[in-house]
Amino acid sequence: MALFPKREADVEELAEEMLAGFVANPGLFPHADVAGLKADFDAYVAARADQVQKLALSHLATEAKYAALGALAVSMREQLRQAEVDAYSEPERLKYIGWRPRAHRAPVDPPAQAHNLRVRLLSPGKVLLTWRPPKGRTPGGPIRMYKVMRREQPRGGGAFTEWRDIDGSITPEITLEAQPKDLRFEYCVVAVNHGGRSLPSNTVVL
Repeated sequence: MALFPKREADVEELAEEMLAGFVANPGLFPHADVAGLKADFDAYVAARADQVQKLALSHLATEAKYAALGALAVSMREQLRQAEVDAYSEPERLKYIGWRPRAHRAPVDPPAQAHNLRVRLLSPGKVLLTWRPPKGRTPGGPIRMYKVMRREQPRGGGAFTEWRDIDGSITPEITLEAQPKDLRFEYCVVAVNHGGRSLPSNTVVL
């Protein structure tokens, strides 16, 4: 006695053979419910087609979800890096957005110097600074931010003031707004990563 098949493809093949045989030989199987078998077979074929369609849609939906998740992660990383710049002097502020600076197991060296700092006056009080990142492999890991420093010479001349941080950037350029007019300024940039601050870049004068 033959065993009823277990694989879906074998069940489908047997059903097709049964339908073809019943239809071709009605006198041999007078009690066969051909209409009922055909209805069940058609219902199976429709359900299989519906499954294939839904699996395809599910695959597309899954791809769309992970693409959206990837875009969200990129946006979050950029925002977190900028937030670290904003909270550089008070890192505890990061707790308000569910973040905190990464802990490091051992001290590492600070990065090398940024270089080729250039300055351009865009308009009165508006200054563009551009520079080159540190050369070669960076000790202490990737650059987390750049701190822009400035010192000024009093009106009428004299010694420049002490250097102080005035702004930060995660890219090697920054536009400074509302710079005081009629004063002589010197600018420099330091690179910052988990190892600390680099030596200052070259100085530019405006």
